[in-house]
Amino acid sequence: MSWFIRNGVDHIRTKLYVGDYRSLLNPLLVIERKNSILELASNVGKEHARFKAELERLDSIGGRMVLLVEETTNITDWQHARSEMKGETIQKILNTWQQKHCMTVVQCERHESGKTIAEILLGRN
Repeated sequence: MSWFIRNGVDHIRTKLYVGDYRSLLNPLLVIERKNSILELASNVGKEHARFKAELERLDSIGGRMVLLVEETTNITDWQHARSEMKGETIQKILNTWQQKHCMTVVQCERHESGKTIAEILLGRN
């Protein structure tokens, strides 16, 4: 949000039916932001049912999701001491979700996320 403020991007903070960000110009395009692959591992593991329900809500409105992960480590190669989930498993789940739902995965560095969100919502990426 601070990137939006620094760069004069008008925005409204509110709870969304699906995702974390969307444009009023294209409300069927949503961005779900994950601050790390560790958070993503939790979502596809322990919180699998909750995240799958969000994807089903996305399908019900005919939407498209960009899953933005604020880490550029190759997901397949990822491992973390605090997670039993391996990167290969995460990637397989993401591949399945991308085939079943209108979802793509984009990775960026955390300091670039505001700009990346704006570019996605404005159709510039």
